[in-house]
Amino acid sequence: MRAERGLCGVVAEPRGGSHHRLQRENTYAASRTEARLRAELERPLKQISRQVRALKQSPQA
Repeated sequence: MRAERGLCGVVAEPRGGSHHRLQRENTYAASRTEARLRAELERPLKQISRQVRALKQSPQA
């Protein structure tokens, strides 16, 4: 009964999507003001970009 009401930290499935969206929005808002967090979020994107660039520049075998 308590889990249905969300009292023990369990989010009901229909509300799970909105909870994750709210978490993403909060992270984005915080990253606009905190340089460390912004750099932490950009790091994986930069790594992917570097890998794609390296693949494009490598000679085709």
